[in-house]
Amino acid sequence: MWKSFFVGLLSVFSNPVSSFSQEGIKNLKEDLFGNYNHDVLPKPEEGALDLKLGMALRSFNKIDQVEGTMEANIWLRHFWKDERLVWNPDDYNGVTEISCNTNNEYDRPIWTPDIYLYNTAEMPLSNLDTSNAIVYYTGDIIWSRPGMVTSSCIFDLSDFPYDIQDCYLKFGSWSYHGFIMNLTVHPSGIDTSNYKLNEEWNLENVFSERNVKIYGCCPEPYPSVFFRFILERKSGYYDLNIIIPTFATATLMIISMIIPWNSGERISFATTVMLSLIVFLLILSDSLPNTDQSPLLSE
Repeated sequence: MWKSFFVGLLSVFSNPVSSFSQEGIKNLKEDLFGNYNHDVLPKPEEGALDLKLGMALRSFNKIDQVEGTMEANIWLRHFWKDERLVWNPDDYNGVTEISCNTNNEYDRPIWTPDIYLYNTAEMPLSNLDTSNAIVYYTGDIIWSRPGMVTSSCIFDLSDFPYDIQDCYLKFGSWSYHGFIMNLTVHPSGIDTSNYKLNEEWNLENVFSERNVKIYGCCPEPYPSVFFRFILERKSGYYDLNIIIPTFATATLMIISMIIPWNSGERISFATTVMLSLIVFLLILSDSLPNTDQSPLLSE
């Protein structure tokens, strides 16, 4: 009997979340969500709800200059405060934080902001997970959503393949204007500490900014957050497979001058060289969109 008592006592002290804390979490959730409505925005008594957005960039899975899209693996982070989710840790066995559902299909969900990707190339944020949010006893909430997003990007290919592109992700609320929810950039901005290098592009710089716009439909201001990425193309593939072979083939045109003018081989040799250059242009056209731009490599 004494052995089982000491084993149970040891398990309580060795566990980060003891049985007392579990009991406190259970009682806390029953008290917090007794009259909680997840459909109601947690607006403070004065002013608008402050919502801050941050992002952790994991990788660029696909950057398609032909389609004009960019697919990124991100963690979209939301920071706000819900005054309805405030408690005294001393009343609940020292519990200072809890994990809460954000999916309305589950039990006891909390209110979450309706943030959309404005420059999306597919269903807005459909591939971001509705993960749990961390709620602190002060009412502060951190909600990090991992997943994939696909956005549109306008590529300037005038210096291709030595081009530098400026792409961005634009996030904003779809139904809450600035007088109700004040959307700003979190001080952490864009976190690149766990960024995985891309084989085709170098991530030169990242920065975030806030923008406010009044649309023609509505008189209220709608704030949005831009996460911008400065990308420089790695030109090694094009140097090795297109540029060097093209110049090497072009020098053969000079060699054709050595062949006597009255020789039939001179015409066939020059024609073969010209056809080779056309083949390189066809290969290049597969990597470029159908626009009227004149890339440096084509010239």
